[in-house]
Amino acid sequence: MGTPEAIRANRVKLGLTQAQLAREIGVDTRQINRYEIGETEPTLAIARRLADRLRITMDELAGGLSPLNGTWHSAWHNLDPGGSPDLRSGSVELVQQGHHLTIQPVRSRSASRAVSAGTPDAPDVDTAVDVVTDLAWSAEAFVDVDTILGGYKIDTPALRSRGLLNLTHHGDAIDGTWVRIHLTSSSTGQLVLARDAESALTRLRQLLDND
Repeated sequence: MGTPEAIRANRVKLGLTQAQLAREIGVDTRQINRYEIGETEPTLAIARRLADRLRITMDELAGGLSPLNGTWHSAWHNLDPGGSPDLRSGSVELVQQGHHLTIQPVRSRSASRAVSAGTPDAPDVDTAVDVVTDLAWSAEAFVDVDTILGGYKIDTPALRSRGLLNLTHHGDAIDGTWVRIHLTSSSTGQLVLARDAESALTRLRQLLDND
């Protein structure tokens, strides 16, 4: 899908006529038609207005998919009930539409990894520290360039949690912090997403070592 198809498809999806879209971004209706048939391309300023009104990213306007889309592997830093650090991972599927990002758990046959933060070789072995189960978490977030802000929830038999995410996208990795809000206190930790589980866990350890 190129820019003409992206403009036309997303305009129709929102139920806008060419005239309505033209009026809302400040151009002539004939100009929208030229964009949609590929006769001319929008200037950078007009492209930004188009992307904003069509609720898509500039990459999507150019005909590409968001680099955030697809399967990622998450690695969480948490504290167990005894106060010892542990790492937990689980696969998630990311879908970005405009500035909105949805994160949903990927159900797998393997158990979520839970390994001691002090054992570098542990990622090769699934070792249960707490409960052997997939770390099923989901989130709704707002994306602004490389910043991802939103809320998450974790629903497993052993853990139910709600909180906030503050993440940054670095090409092939996403990292930042999570904050869980309690009635009387709050807790926080590191979160990393990468395209494979080992990279996610390695990056998380690096962040913890630098703290």
